[in-house]
Amino acid sequence: MSQYYVVAVTHAWANSSGYGFETTLPSRNAWDSRDAAISEGFRVCGTDDFNIVKIRNGKAIAVYWMNEDLNEDAAVLEKLTELAEGPQR
Repeated sequence: MSQYYVVAVTHAWANSSGYGFETTLPSRNAWDSRDAAISEGFRVCGTDDFNIVKIRNGKAIAVYWMNEDLNEDAAVLEKLTELAEGPQR
């Protein structure tokens, strides 16, 4: 079973036509442990304003803020699966 973790950051945006949220993966690295991904999140973000996505067999199965499972729904996990395709191992 292939399992790894990636860093995800969600940014809010607003302009004259509306507002929304965009999630990106600021680092294309994949990590074997959540702790390593958390360290990478601090390195690339400089704050704790990031999440960790757990990928198993190519699919996002969980989203964490530090060690807290955020219990995201299937639609969020599907979008994160699309974003996480192709991180560097």
